[in-house]
Amino acid sequence: MIFKLIYCEVDVSLKEVFSHAQSQWKSLENLPGFLLQIGGWQKKQTSEDSPEIAWVLGFWKNEAFYQDFVSHHHDAIVESTQQIGTYKKCLVVCFETEENPLNRSMITSLSEADSLKLSFHKKDQQFMIKSHKQFLKLTATPLHKDHCNRINLGNEVSLENEAAWVVGHHSTQ
Repeated sequence: MIFKLIYCEVDVSLKEVFSHAQSQWKSLENLPGFLLQIGGWQKKQTSEDSPEIAWVLGFWKNEAFYQDFVSHHHDAIVESTQQIGTYKKCLVVCFETEENPLNRSMITSLSEADSLKLSFHKKDQQFMIKSHKQFLKLTATPLHKDHCNRINLGNEVSLENEAAWVVGHHSTQ
């Protein structure tokens, strides 16, 4: 399984525009190998004028399906959702894991959670996603080792899901 972690810095004035664009990624549901995409806003711990931080997690059955999406569909979806210009900075890291723990109850729990907590521990290559009902722990290897240093997830990141973006799954098998 591949999961993609996206970190975006968004001007406070563009938060609603970014959220609207992100909620328009429904066409992912029709792509082969797509499992789930979920995201939300990091709880603010800095000044009110600092950028908002959005996190998005995307899950794909394997790298071949993910690469097909990137090569043939990604840019068209970005254009159709008008996502360009809604963020100041966007960083992406893809991880690979041998297990696929996403079953229907896990997807439902993550999708309906009031908040999520994310963390990645480089030493033991453990990526964790926690909701009030579920705890998902994956042993994950970054597809590109140098990309892992782009995003600092050494500490736990808390997401508010008040305006979360959830795109359902194509299949969990």
